[in-house]
Amino acid sequence: MFPHFDTQRLSARPITLQSDSVDTLAQDTLALLTPAVQDTLPGHWPAVTDVSEAQAWLQARTEESMLLAVRRLSDGQLVGFLILSPTVLVQVGTSWHLGYLLGEAHWRQGLASELVQGLMAWCQQHQQVACLRAGVSEDHPSSARVLQKCGFSEIALPEGPEGVQFYEYHFHTPAGAN
Repeated sequence: MFPHFDTQRLSARPITLQSDSVDTLAQDTLALLTPAVQDTLPGHWPAVTDVSEAQAWLQARTEESMLLAVRRLSDGQLVGFLILSPTVLVQVGTSWHLGYLLGEAHWRQGLASELVQGLMAWCQQHQQVACLRAGVSEDHPSSARVLQKCGFSEIALPEGPEGVQFYEYHFHTPAGAN
């Protein structure tokens, strides 16, 4: 089941490229993915500089993950995306790797924290996910602060990419943990 939830100011809903207006969504995505926003994204993701690249970006994200559009409740404007990749962790259970991005105009308003807290509340209510995990580039400390503020703990992942800090939040105590 794809998560879908509302917070005080935001709505997060799954994107299906078959049902959503792809052209409008691609244009809105292009507007969000400014160079500053793209600097915060994983380095292996290609740059987005036109509508066709935005369509390809959306297609790639929906093929590799659960992609949710994040919109303002007040007017329905697209403000960002929530990206969730399910995995199974031994001794933990179902885990979602969490990624999120907000357009520059929506930074420093508490929306990222609100979004992550909304996802956490949905996970707690539906009890389908044992753990959320997120990776943050060391040169993006504000994203790390969002996760810490939401109760995530920094973890060491020796196999993780260099320059990336990882954080986890467990909805219950993992088996064998003290």
